[in-house]
Amino acid sequence: MLQSGKLFLVERELMRLLLKVVDLSEVRWTKQGHFTMNNGSTLVYSGHETQHTAGVAVWMDKSVASSLLGFNPANERMMSVRIQASPVNVTFILAIPATCASFLEL
Repeated sequence: MLQSGKLFLVERELMRLLLKVVDLSEVRWTKQGHFTMNNGSTLVYSGHETQHTAGVAVWMDKSVASSLLGFNPANERMMSVRIQASPVNVTFILAIPATCASFLEL
């Protein structure tokens, strides 16, 4: 997702498929944060502090993004997102296991 225009292409495909919430892995962005795109959809992400490795994100359609209660970026491989829903709120937990190569680096 580091290449220019890649996020736009992914978002366009998700909207074409009428998806509302999608988790993404290997986004390769640094730090943690969130932003709202031009059409109102929101992306929250969690990545490594300095290296462009791993990284997880959750993309939410405009209708779901307005119900975002919060998110908790644990590290570049784990994150939770809480969304207001009825009759109970929903928590999405993203946990991407380490690859064999990254495990050997530990």
